[in-house]
Amino acid sequence: MRRLFWLGLGATAGVLVARTLRQTASQLAPDTLVAKALDTARDFWVDVRAFAEEREAELRTSFGLDET
Repeated sequence: MRRLFWLGLGATAGVLVARTLRQTASQLAPDTLVAKALDTARDFWVDVRAFAEEREAELRTSFGLDET
């Protein structure tokens, strides 16, 4: 009975370790890393454009360029 318990425990631990390693490997795959980097860069440039448009509107207002 003891051997059956340890066999089951070992098999369960092996499955959990294998699944964790597979998930970690898929997260560290080059395709996944590139996709994350591109998403981060895209978000950065969206923020930069929004800030630039906001600042340009402030400057136009302060120099009186928006008055018609």
